[in-house]
Amino acid sequence: MTPPTPATVNERNTQFWEIEITRRNKRASDPAILQIALRRMNSDLSRGVPLRELPSFEYLLSEAERDQKIALSEHARKGGKSARTDALQELIATCLAKRPLIGVMQLMAELEGEVGAGVVTSIDKPSDLLAGDIPCIHYVNDDGKTKTASIPGLKDRLSRAKRKIKNSH
Repeated sequence: MTPPTPATVNERNTQFWEIEITRRNKRASDPAILQIALRRMNSDLSRGVPLRELPSFEYLLSEAERDQKIALSEHARKGGKSARTDALQELIATCLAKRPLIGVMQLMAELEGEVGAGVVTSIDKPSDLLAGDIPCIHYVNDDGKTKTASIPGLKDRLSRAKRKIKNSH
C-alpha cells in the first residue's frame, strides 16, 4: 500500500472540515446546545484550564448535542408513563374489592362467571387451542374495542390491582 500524497491528505482534510463546519453551524444554531457548550467552556476557563488543553468548540458542541439527546430521551421516557387502567383491570379491581384475599384461580372463576355479562366476551379453553398457543381472555374495552389479555398475565394484573389498593390506603 502506497502512502498518501500531501495532495490526497489535503483533499481528505478539506472534505472532513466541510462536513464538520456544517455540523458545527447546525449545532450552534440550537440555543440549548449552544448554551450547554458555552457553559462547559466557561467552566473550564474559570477553573484555570490552560487554553492549549481546552477542548475545541466543535467538540463541545457535539458533546452538548449528545447530552441534550440524553436529557430529552429521559424526559420523554418519564413523560410517557400514565395510568393505563382498561376495562378488564377495572373488573379485576371490582372483584378484589368484594374479596380482598382473592387468588388467581378464584379470580379466573369470577371472570368465567362474567362471560357475556358486559366486559368479558369469552375465555379461551386450553383444549380449544393449538399446541404452543397462549390462552386469552377476550374483553371489550371502555372505547368499545375488543381486546385480549393472556391468562398467564392475569397474576400480574391481580398483583397490580392489589398494589394500587394498598398504596391508596
